[in-house]
Amino acid sequence: GSAGGVVGAQEGAKAVLRYAKNLGQVTANVGAAGGIVGMNSVSSTVENCIGNGSVTSNDGYAGGVASENYGTIRSCSVGTDNRVTLITRNKTAAGAICAVNHKGGTVQGAVLGDHITISGSAFILGAVVGDNSGTVTETEVSQQLTYSVSASTLQVGGAVGINRAGGMVSKVKVTSDFEKFTKYTYLGGVVGQNNASGKVTECTYSGTIAEGKSAVGNCYGGIAGLNGGLLQG
Repeated sequence: GSAGGVVGAQEGAKAVLRYAKNLGQVTANVGAAGGIVGMNSVSSTVENCIGNGSVTSNDGYAGGVASENYGTIRSCSVGTDNRVTLITRNKTAAGAICAVNHKGGTVQGAVLGDHITISGSAFILGAVVGDNSGTVTETEVSQQLTYSVSASTLQVGGAVGINRAGGMVSKVKVTSDFEKFTKYTYLGGVVGQNNASGKVTECTYSGTIAEGKSAVGNCYGGIAGLNGGLLQG
């Protein structure tokens, strides 16, 4: 099942959720957990919503707006008024807006607050989206999240943890710093890892990366920690 601060799951083109705000804690013992909607399905839209409550899945993905997105998340914010903690257990990815943005999904115009912590066992970490196969666009990240996770070989991006084949990260601006960041394998100012056939276009990073203790064979870069796809200005 899935748990959401406003809606458990959205399905279909007629499913549109606008101007909702959640301040409460959302917990799923098993399955997806989202601050606004547990799961946002194909063609569904979440727009102008605010997730200011902490979210926990004890066996699944957790996200500040949605755990997983197959539709559209537009102009939504997380942690702008409260301290928010997002806990993902027994899954690989975590992000403040959604843990996973699937093929066909779009995250546009996200806004992040200053006090967001990601905890649990995920190791693919992004300030906006952890694991992306869709589109992340028109977003600015000015404050990095706090990562307090149990894994030790992290893939971390200033906006997206991993951009998979077919994924697009465009017009994303990251100005936040990584100071003495530890335990990473790949660390990128915008994306941690850009896979083959992944595209990162018109993105900028203007923060500081100050290396701390990291995994053996680590890579870090201003745009991508590891690139196997297209980086284009």
